[in-house]
Amino acid sequence: MQQDVENANAISLFENVVRLNDAIVDEGKRLENLVRGVFARTYLILVIIFVDNSGADIILGIILPFARELLRRGSQVILAANYLPSLNDVTYAELIKIISKLKDEEGRLVGVGTSNLLIANSGNDLPVIDLTRVSQELGNLANDLDLVILEGMGRGIETNLYAQFKCDSLKIAMVEHPEVTEFLGSRFYDCVIKYDEV
Repeated sequence: MQQDVENANAISLFENVVRLNDAIVDEGKRLENLVRGVFARTYLILVIIFVDNSGADIILGIILPFARELLRRGSQVILAANYLPSLNDVTYAELIKIISKLKDEEGRLVGVGTSNLLIANSGNDLPVIDLTRVSQELGNLANDLDLVILEGMGRGIETNLYAQFKCDSLKIAMVEHPEVTEFLGSRFYDCVIKYDEV
């Protein structure tokens, strides 16, 4: 079977990959290397990203540069944003405007096509999210997902850190509340990156 061959090849490389990662002294770079490894696979077809904060967080942080990279690799990307404002979360309407301003005359994001980029209303109006209660539109779009990304403390830690999905998932957040630091045994501004592979 093809899977057996792929598994055997990957098993033979495992120790070398882990040793190379362990040799990276800087903790931030070591984590970055691990996240890059997650996306070294090319099978990703459909990705949904539940976005968080407006401003620099979405435009310069992980979300849009990351979504652009996924598009560049041929993935279809859905950006799901709150329908109504909540704290400083970007809304569906704001996200449409942001993407429109970032596109060039040919509809590209700094040289990358956006025909596989969709912006969806999550049906949510809170900084946390109950994924059993998303908008009908989003529910229809999310039938054949390969990867779910939950970004932000409310979505990624407080309500979905241990959520189980039928596809791979990635939760990314910065710890910014005392209750969450206590729950995780972490410190303020620690970053949480939790990848679950199905």
